[in-house]
Amino acid sequence: MASDPGPTSNPATGTADQGLPPAVRQRLQKCYETGVKLWKTDKNHDYAHAMFAQCVAQDPANLVYVEAMLDNLQAMFGGSPKNVGRSLSFGGNRPFKKAVAQKEWREVLKLGIELLLANPWDIATLRAMADACAALRFNEVELRYLKNALDSNARDPDVNRHCARSLARMGQYDQAIACWHRVEELVRGDDEAPRMISELSLQKTRHAAGITDDVPVRPRSGPAKETAKGPATTPTAPPATERATEGATPSTPAEPRAEIRLNPRQKLERMIRDNPSELEPYLQLAELLTREERFGDAEQTLTRALAVSGGQMHVQEQLEEAQMRRARARCRVAEQRAQTSNTDEARDLVRQLRDASHRLEFEIYQQRAQRYPQDWGIQFELALRLKRLANYEAAIPCFQAAVADENRWAAAHLEIGECHQQLRRYAPALAAYTAAASDRAGKSEREQEAQKLALYRAGILATALKNTPQAVSYFDQLVQLDPLFRDTQTRLDKLRSMGDN
Repeated sequence: MASDPGPTSNPATGTADQGLPPAVRQRLQKCYETGVKLWKTDKNHDYAHAMFAQCVAQDPANLVYVEAMLDNLQAMFGGSPKNVGRSLSFGGNRPFKKAVAQKEWREVLKLGIELLLANPWDIATLRAMADACAALRFNEVELRYLKNALDSNARDPDVNRHCARSLARMGQYDQAIACWHRVEELVRGDDEAPRMISELSLQKTRHAAGITDDVPVRPRSGPAKETAKGPATTPTAPPATERATEGATPSTPAEPRAEIRLNPRQKLERMIRDNPSELEPYLQLAELLTREERFGDAEQTLTRALAVSGGQMHVQEQLEEAQMRRARARCRVAEQRAQTSNTDEARDLVRQLRDASHRLEFEIYQQRAQRYPQDWGIQFELALRLKRLANYEAAIPCFQAAVADENRWAAAHLEIGECHQQLRRYAPALAAYTAAASDRAGKSEREQEAQKLALYRAGILATALKNTPQAVSYFDQLVQLDPLFRDTQTRLDKLRSMGDN
């Protein structure tokens, strides 16, 4: 049984848990990366499990973490349940049994992590953890735990029933039907299996035709067929519209059935449902949702895509972009509401969301800078986020690294000057502004704007330091570049008049 992967932990939205503080998310990511190294390189499975266990305990619906935890445990036992000695199921673990009985689902997941250390294929533990995931709507992780239970004994009818019901609930009809077929083979004379196969086949047909659950299916005409188990039930009466046409003459053409057309989003969603392991439809759907400004749905889709891809870096970075877009969109909405309501509460919310957005972007670019230390554009973006967080001292080295990019010479020196000025280091600030305004700067529009702003900042700073000749020089250079730049001409005239007096 293949799961339909995608880390989820918010039961309301099915998206990855964004409630974790950024520092916690960063720590869990480091634990995950350490665990992967311990597992794959060092073969230290016990220590790796300790790392993965921390991740799963705090983010129990993150499929990437759960997959790593289970795969590492399976590798510990050579990938086969036959290598596991006798171990207690949850029936022999009183705290776990109590948590299950009291439906303390998060405690079930937490305690289950350590029980799986003794046997990652323990059916009783895995099914209880799957039930906890179902209650919390952690769909993809639920399927992953059930997959291990099925791997333990693919001919266990109860496990197959459990898998079938979970798969059907998530619309994975083919796999659910396959599980019911196994039950039918294993339990001769079982009434539930053939009934569910029939019902799921009908539901699959309805969904393939784009028919929603509230639209009745027209029964086939003709007499009821007799089966081995007895006569079939009499078909229900046709809809009123069908009965009204029964007396029509044969020459009367039947009313054509309306063709159901799917929009692009529905087509992509169907492709994902039919083949959940294919990556490209997820990426196309996320792009479409982004264009529609449905940033939360796009983020959720890319979270699933990341799991499907096996953690490919280009998918990870698309997910990061989606997370940043969503955070910025939330800020914009809060700002609009604050303008309308004009209350302290609304303004506080704007500040909180803006700070959260800035910290999220900082963490993302910090990770990218570690992955690509020679990418000066990423260094520049990381420095900007440090500056927004008022960490000017840490931002300066990153901007200095970005100076290596000729296309960011002026912009990086401008930012260095502003950081020094914030730290009240005026001499290096002026030096940085002067470097930004030099002819070495690139000729792109962005660089030209940075040159002009650097001259403007230098002129104002020199004025504040009462160095009038130097301020006049900066403003004079700026007027030659752009006579209409802000209030430069007014400032220059004022300085010259002061000099005349």
